[in-house]
Amino acid sequence: MMDKRIEPGLTSIFRLISGLEVIAFLIVAASIQFLGRSDPGQPLNHYFINLFASMFLFAYLSIPWLMQRLKQAYLPLAIAVATAAPILSNRIFLQLQIARYPNILVTNAWELIPLLFVPLVITAWQYDFSSVMLFSVATGVFDFILTTALAGSLDLALVTILGIIFIRSVSLLAAGFMVTQIMATQRRQRRSLSQANIKLGEYASTLEALAISRERNRLARELHDTVAHALSGLAVQLEAINTVLPGDREELHGMLDQALRTTRNGLTETRRALHDLRSKQLEDLGLALALRNLGRSAAERANFQITMAIPTLLPDLPPQTEQVIYRIAQESLENIVRHARAEHVEFRVVDKAGSFSLSICDNGVGFLTRSISDDTLGLKGMRERAASIDGILEVKSSLESGTIIRFKLEH
Repeated sequence: MMDKRIEPGLTSIFRLISGLEVIAFLIVAASIQFLGRSDPGQPLNHYFINLFASMFLFAYLSIPWLMQRLKQAYLPLAIAVATAAPILSNRIFLQLQIARYPNILVTNAWELIPLLFVPLVITAWQYDFSSVMLFSVATGVFDFILTTALAGSLDLALVTILGIIFIRSVSLLAAGFMVTQIMATQRRQRRSLSQANIKLGEYASTLEALAISRERNRLARELHDTVAHALSGLAVQLEAINTVLPGDREELHGMLDQALRTTRNGLTETRRALHDLRSKQLEDLGLALALRNLGRSAAERANFQITMAIPTLLPDLPPQTEQVIYRIAQESLENIVRHARAEHVEFRVVDKAGSFSLSICDNGVGFLTRSISDDTLGLKGMRERAASIDGILEVKSSLESGTIIRFKLEH
């Protein structure tokens, strides 16, 4: 039998049928026992066998931890009990009645079909047609062995019963084939629906990424036309004031120089933010090359040496994941440029056995992680980005010992 999970709803249906069988056999046994029987010699043994088997199945299928404990043997065991109990009870009944009613073998042979139909449908529902063939052949052979042992000698009744067993096995095989075909069609439809949902999710992600990209470009245009122009104009005006101001006003010149430096720094940061908003390096270059460009650009601006160990080929990751990795690396390098005063930086990316990690280490001034707010160095935003894709961000630093930033992601 195939090694796979139990089909949705199968266990609950099997349990419901077992419960209904318990009720049915209780009613029949009680009716025969208490309401009187047409044949006082008719035994109740076979009713109790079916009753106890159904009660066992109902209890067995109602205990969830048995499925976890028995795993792949859980369902086959239930099918075996549901199949063997009716055949055994039927043959016990025949053994007690055949001496009185020699022709009962023929009339009784068809009585097993309703009870065997339940485990047949369960087998066809869960497994493939080869399992249905095994079920039909096994039940026929089992019944054949018991019937032959019961009859003792070959006669016309035995030949007839063997023919009926064969016809019954073929009927079960045909019914099982139809159920397996229905289930195969349902599984194909379920797979198609799942694939369609995946494609729909990818399409929605693409639309979301496109909408975000358009909004970023709109914000970039707005900032360029407002804040950047305002700061640029303010810098020009401050330079003009500083030029026309008399030279003996040293205090005012100092204040103007400070205001001019602040304005130029603000303009530089605004232009960098505009560049980041409009950045298409990931789309144009791919994650690996985009990260290398980030490292080289930071090293040139802050005049430090950088050692990069970034694989040429990185795994195909969702666009959102690549964006998060890129932004974390960008923010980490920007912190080094602004605050670290580092002489050497090590930038390393490792992708191995489904685990992606990024680490950026510098030998700069460092900081006490307990004494600085996450907002100061943008650490809060980096942590939130990492958490948005179920990644882990670690920051280690101490005064005069540099900083280590590690990002890990299972994919």
